[in-house]
This record gives sequence, C-alpha cells and structure tokens, in this order.
Amino acid sequence: MRPGRLIGGRYELDEPIGRGGFGRVWKARDQRLQADVAVKGLSLPPSASPAEQEERLRRSEREVLNAARLRDHPNIVSVHDVVVEDDVPWIVMQLVVGRSLSERLRESGPLSVPEATDVARAMLKALDAAHRAGIVHRDIKPANVLLADTGEILLTDFGIATHETDVSLTVTGSVVGSVPYMAPERVLGRKSQAPSDLFSLGVTLHEAVEGASPFERDSTPASLHAVAYEDPPLPQNAGALTPLITRLLAKAPEDRPTVAEALALLDSPPSETTSRPVAATPTAIVTATSPAPPEAMPTATALTPPHAWAAPQVAGPLAPYAPPGPGGAAAPAPSGGSATKWLGWIVALALGLAALVIVLVVVNQEDDPATETISLGPGSFGSTTSFAIEDHETVESTITVSGITGNAPASLGVDIDLDHTYLGDLDIQLVSPSGTTFPLEPYDEPHQYTVDASGTTANGTWTLRVDDNAGADEGTLNSWALHFGSDQVGGTTSSGGGLFSNTTRITIDDLGTVESTVTVTGVAGNAPGSLGVTVDISHTYINDLDIQLVSPDGTTFELEAYDEPHEYTVDASAATASGTWTLRVEDTLSSDSGALNSWSLRF
Repeated sequence: MRPGRLIGGRYELDEPIGRGGFGRVWKARDQRLQADVAVKGLSLPPSASPAEQEERLRRSEREVLNAARLRDHPNIVSVHDVVVEDDVPWIVMQLVVGRSLSERLRESGPLSVPEATDVARAMLKALDAAHRAGIVHRDIKPANVLLADTGEILLTDFGIATHETDVSLTVTGSVVGSVPYMAPERVLGRKSQAPSDLFSLGVTLHEAVEGASPFERDSTPASLHAVAYEDPPLPQNAGALTPLITRLLAKAPEDRPTVAEALALLDSPPSETTSRPVAATPTAIVTATSPAPPEAMPTATALTPPHAWAAPQVAGPLAPYAPPGPGGAAAPAPSGGSATKWLGWIVALALGLAALVIVLVVVNQEDDPATETISLGPGSFGSTTSFAIEDHETVESTITVSGITGNAPASLGVDIDLDHTYLGDLDIQLVSPSGTTFPLEPYDEPHQYTVDASGTTANGTWTLRVDDNAGADEGTLNSWALHFGSDQVGGTTSSGGGLFSNTTRITIDDLGTVESTVTVTGVAGNAPGSLGVTVDISHTYINDLDIQLVSPDGTTFELEAYDEPHEYTVDASAATASGTWTLRVEDTLSSDSGALNSWSLRF
C-alpha cells in the first residue's frame, strides 16, 4: 500500500501514522468533503489460516459496530465510514492530531498529577458511555489513549471490545489482550466485564504518574503471575490520585469502584495521607488453609514477550472458565467474615490456575542468566538472553564470533533491543575481543548502529555492557546482534533440497527501496502452492515497511513485515519457478533505520 492510492473511490492515502488492533492506520484525504481523516486497513498476514483471517474480519466488523454506537462521545474517536478495497475492509475514523499517552510517556516522562487527573476523568467518561451501551473495551492501555494537540483526550481502538450481545470470537482456551494491563479475572480465563476495564485504567494511570506498568516483567509468564498474585507497589508520585489508583487495582472485581464512584473519588478533596505514600497493605488472595501460589509450573506454551513490538495484542491458551454467577458476574460476597468474603475469589483463582496452559513463573532476577550465542545466518551472530537492568548496576551480555576472516569490518552492524524507564541514565559500550571499546547512544526501541570496527579483531568474545548510573528506574536488555562482512558473502547460494538463499545484508535507508534477488535453477514448471519464504529484517519501525515478493514472471505477493526472522507460506502455484525472484522492501517513513539481513526460498 502506497501514498496516493484511492480507497473506496473516495479516501486518498497520504502517509502512515500508526498501527492499531490488526491494521495499519493512515492519514487520508476525503475527496468528497475535502477533509482529513484517519483510515485503518485490516492487516491479513499471508501465513494466516482461513479461520484466523475470518476471525480478523469479524473483529474488524465488531470494531466498527462498537465504535459507531459511541460515535458522538467527545472522549471517544468517532468512526465515520467503512469501505472495502480489494476485499480488505477499511475503517474511516476521526483524525486526531497529537500523540498517544504511550508516546508522551516515552518522549517526555511521567505526567504531573493534574495532567493524569485529566486523563483519568476523560477515560472514566468514555468508559461510562461504553459500559452504558453494553460495551467492554478490553484493551485500555496508554497506546490507546490519544492526547490531541487541541487538548482533547480520547479513547481509541475497539478492535477487541465486546458488546453484551456479541458471540465470542476468541478461540476456546485463549485470551486476547495486552498482558501488563489485563485484569486478574481475564488472566484466569473469566469473562471480561466493566470492572476489567477499570482495573486496566488503574494500571494505565499508575504508569502515567510512575512511568511504568506495575505488572511489567521480563517475560509474559512473569507478567501474568504478577497480575494474578502480586500486589502492585503503592504509587510514589500520584498525590491525590493515590486512593483512586489503589482501589482500581483491587484484585477482586467487586472491590473496585464503579465509574460513578471513581469520578466521585476524583472530585473528593485530598486527605493528609494522599500527599505522601504509605506502606501498602497486602491483598489477601489466599487463606491460611489455601495452597500458596505456585513458584513455577511446567512450560507448555511460549508467548511473545510484551516488548516484542510487532504485535501488541498477545494471545495464549487458557482453559475455559465457567463463571460462578449468571452472566459471568461474581457471586455477591456473604457478610460473615473476611475469610468467607474471599472464598469465591479464591475458588476462581484455584480453578483458573489448575487449568492454565500458560506458564505462570516467578522469575528469579538475583543471578544473571547465561548468555548463549545463536547464528542468524552467515556472518551474523546474536544473543536473545534477557537481562534485567537494575538500579546502579552494570549488566554484560556476550556474543562469541567465529569463522570471520581478518578484522571486523568498517561498517559492523550492531542491533540492540532494550527498554528502560529513563534512557538518560544508561551508558552503553560495545567491547571487541581485543578490548577496543565503542560507546553507543541508548534508544528505547530496537535500534541498528553502524560501527567502524576495522581496527579490531573479529573472532572471539564481544561484550555489550549496559551501566545504569542512577536509581528509581528499571529496564531490560532484550537482545542484541552483530552483523559482519556483508561484502564478503552474497549472491544466491543453494543448500540443496530446493533451498535458495541470499545472505547479502542491505541497509534500508529512510524513504528508500531496496531490492535483493535469488536466482532459482533446476525447478521445473510452476512454483508450489506452498512456497516457503523466509525473510530476516531488522528495523527501527517495522510498521513503516512495505514488502513484496516478485516472481520471475512478474507475479507480486504482499508480505507482512516482522522485526525478526519470519517464515511465510505463499501460494505461488500460478508463478514460474525457475528464474530471478526479487524481494522488494520499501521504507515509507523517515527518521528510522534498518537492514534486510537475508532471505530464502524453499521449493
């Protein structure tokens, strides 16, 4: 998809401005009304099964219907139209000029209490309208809170919202949402209801004033465990918002305030205790006779960690849960004592955890994990071992390089993926096997550097050293990689068995298009109906890329972009097999960087 294309005969695409649930969002021009709008095209990866494609289509329809029910609310992004272009539905929405709360926090740090109070009030009003209309949003988080330059605060992205009359679209035994913002009952497989949105709002407000979700951990299983079991830390900078945030984060849905009660808390005069934090009273989740939460459970399914940006929504299997009361509502607590009050919630926790397929593990951060070097293709080496970056501490991760001739190149590619509360507190150094040190600028997103390492030894142990030189912050080194000698390997290589590859690494420049070719020989007739295509790309903003595979006879296949090695299955049965295949990668926005590391075809 490119700027200038007309969607539905009316909306001319201008530039990509973001990505929402299941689709890319563009700024567009309504040619009929001569007005700017936002349009979101549904993204259907070629590798998606027919069932997955059908589910995404139905979720798109649901988003339109749910948002249309709320189109006149001043704190909810309006939906104007839905059109179909090339069998892809496009949602036409109000264009909000500004940035998301997530971007605001990343770029400028935590909000002041008055600013966070404005966000709380706007979101509570939006949720009040949604809940009155029978809609549960299910994905309240900073990325879905828009801060307009004109001062409005709006809720967006009803892509996984549910209406009370909807039939479930979630596959049996799965849960959809953004883990660090999910309510405990959702983690345990119970039905989402209004209190679930209020819990997520509590997490969002906590992050707004503190800079991070109280349940963000180094892995998805650890975040799930934190949501289900761990009491959030009392916010240190919330001031008069402290009582509201604390109540919104109650583990039991019935202990959270209603929207009306939450708005009343906003208008209540601050007490003496809200100006300074006090020690939190632990929430009683288990009684003396109940089993303690498991410290570890056998691994069954791996989930994408929250920091893997390509897909904010995470789906992982959970056993279905039978709600204890009609309509999925929790049974009212009897009045006879605290142990009786918690009994229903304890049973819900026990039943949900007993049937969980997802791992809920306690991550031990006392000892650094061992670093393991993995091969990312000829001349490329990486480490995906995750390290927690603690206050005033230094972490080191190593990569062992072998098989490289001579010194390191003058354009050594270095990919680093880390996240941190305050990037300005970090010092990063790359140390070569011979001890040469290269200081690197920290970025709170996957970033690719080009380092002149021509005077250093290539083979041996390379060390990435990250030093946190201040306190009251936290972060994680997620992964990093080294790419050597892009000029020493290249062209098409065949490993037999119908596998053809190109390992020449090509830099992707701002607003540029790169092309890489693979020449296929010895394959008779047309390509198969299940052609295997593997593409390895690293890029600062993966959503800015358009990727096309072009066959020898000119047949073009659109591919979804992934910021990691990804294998596609393409129905290429109508295309010629032997000849030159081209992979075309276009960068549609500026201020980013990346590289096509390698790609291959399997016949």
